[in-house]
Amino acid sequence: MLRTILGWTIAIAEFLVGMLALLGGGQREFESSTMGVLLIAALFLPASLMGLRHRRRAGILLLAGGLLVGSVAMRGDALWSLAVWCGLFGGLGAFWLVTHRLGWPELLATPRTRRWRVALPVVQTLAVAVLYVSLTMMWSAFFSRPPGPGPNMPTKPLTSDHAVFRGRVIFASHASGKPRQWPGEWGVIRVEEPFWGVPPWQRFVLVTGGVMWAGQEVIVPGFRVGFLTRYLPMFKGKADDQNSPIARLWLKQLRHPPRPGETRIAGMATLGKTPPSPWQYDSTAWQDVGQEIQKRLEWDLRRPPLAVLADTRIEATGEGRSWIVTTDQQGLFELSGIPPGTYTLRVLDVPEGQVQDTSAGLPKVTAAADWIDYCYLRTLWRDGRSAAPARPFPRR
Repeated sequence: MLRTILGWTIAIAEFLVGMLALLGGGQREFESSTMGVLLIAALFLPASLMGLRHRRRAGILLLAGGLLVGSVAMRGDALWSLAVWCGLFGGLGAFWLVTHRLGWPELLATPRTRRWRVALPVVQTLAVAVLYVSLTMMWSAFFSRPPGPGPNMPTKPLTSDHAVFRGRVIFASHASGKPRQWPGEWGVIRVEEPFWGVPPWQRFVLVTGGVMWAGQEVIVPGFRVGFLTRYLPMFKGKADDQNSPIARLWLKQLRHPPRPGETRIAGMATLGKTPPSPWQYDSTAWQDVGQEIQKRLEWDLRRPPLAVLADTRIEATGEGRSWIVTTDQQGLFELSGIPPGTYTLRVLDVPEGQVQDTSAGLPKVTAAADWIDYCYLRTLWRDGRSAAPARPFPRR
């Protein structure tokens, strides 16, 4: 009985170490240290399964693996690293070889039929793969944190691992003790309109690092990260509310991206202040309880939408010329085919009793090829108060 308990303990410990190495190495970018971590997983996982039926094979694999991992981990003349890894692998390998020579019984009986002997490794490999995918998604969700400020709204992939899509949140996480109406830091999203970076067969993806509610329509910019996790249906990014001004503006540009070499500027004209975006908050505060920030974020994103300046003329001045463009019913405007350069924007049709907000000067945007610069224009009452005042934040 003691022999069986000791054998199972060693096998389970090897399996856990191998799985942790696979989880850690799979979420890192490929480099020499990543190769060493994955090599540990590639040795411990099969050795733990071999030891259940073939002690001798498990021992030989671990003894040979100790030299291989030690040579990979060794830097310069640091022979101590070689000794440490050889000692670790050698000790475990010696356990399986010695117990084999002593005639300890196998932990699991070897299948008698040839069909089962062939099918068993396949079943074990599939089981490890399913366990790895499940634990990877749980690991990523557990360590999810809201992102900091992101790049400008792109209309083409930034890298080969960049993805942008529109979808609906079907499940959002909720920390223990928090009401379900509060936002979650990760969620499962049903992809409804992929723009790039999402294969057609991935209709449901896990997004970590965002702020979202169940049922919310969002537009997601994210990245696939990790040497192995980049092949799973999961992204590290943020989820912008589809109905927010910045998302509506970006969505219009994504559906009608600029042609190669085309210069374009775009923007939105509103009455009053633009509601804050999720990433405008200090992301480090989320590492604490973050309850006040969640309350404020929920209030900002769920208050009534802003009044927009529809059918309003906007003047863009720059490069020695002026252009006039009219906003649509959503207050959005864009100007394309203009020379590259910096342009100053001014609202021509200011509502009666109001003035354009120039507290930070007249807004300026830069027109460049293959990239869109954005700008928000707003008006205020002449006495300086907002034309669409926000209600005070309620205390709970």
